Amino acid sequence: MNETQKAEFLKSLPTLEEAYILFSHLTHVPYTVYNEQSGEDEAFLFTNLETAKAKAIELAEAHIQPTIAIKMSQKEMIMIVSSFFVYGITAMHWTTDEGEAVYKVREVIRRPDFSNLPEAQKPLENPSLQISMIYYMQELRRKDPKTDLKQLQDLDEEMSANIKRAKYLLPIVDKSEGDNRNIQQVLFRVNDTTSLVPLFSDGMEYQRFKGNKEEVKAIVVTFEQLATMEIPTGTNGYIINPGGVGVTLTKEYIAKINEMFE
Repeated sequence: MNETQKAEFLKSLPTLEEAYILFSHLTHVPYTVYNEQSGEDEAFLFTNLETAKAKAIELAEAHIQPTIAIKMSQKEMIMIVSSFFVYGITAMHWTTDEGEAVYKVREVIRRPDFSNLPEAQKPLENPSLQISMIYYMQELRRKDPKTDLKQLQDLDEEMSANIKRAKYLLPIVDKSEGDNRNIQQVLFRVNDTTSLVPLFSDGMEYQRFKGNKEEVKAIVVTFEQLATMEIPTGTNGYIINPGGVGVTLTKEYIAKINEMFE
């Protein structure tokens, strides 16, 4: 697109009836690429289904990423683009009939301003953690024999650093009665033999998991608290954002992170 076409398309976005976005089968969130030239973390959106499918096939054939083109209505597009702030996605790479254009997310939708809220009322968000988990899991799970192991190690270190500095939402069920304290942890069943304690990097991921379960509440915990907490008997550790990237955090991995970043 030339600059005039790019400006006109930006103006047309509020009236775009439908669009498509690439979601990763490996992370269950938008497929994202870091653009070294611009320094932006880009998601891929399309106005044409066939073009979106062609891009997904191209990525799969190159062993880069198995993806699927998800259709979005205008309302769904607003919701998904708004979620980019939480995911740490900073740009939208659009492909249209006129060509390609990249917009910063802040050019398209206004970021809610929480700066005047008391600290306790500000929503918990970890965009740096989210984007680092996305990149690590995209690379780890694609199982390409040509995977750059040095790059994978670097991505692991960046993600681990963000895991340690983050705060999390830990779901619980409070069945206390009177003076009898009865706080139960919620479990996420991976399969018939494995259960993990779910953790959430933000309210969006927590609400996706909680749904309409009114009895489930959440408390905020730090990584340091997780390192000292007892997990329920028979579980193998924690899982961060089980409905999304699903990063497993075993006690051994927690100890490793503590050693890496003392």
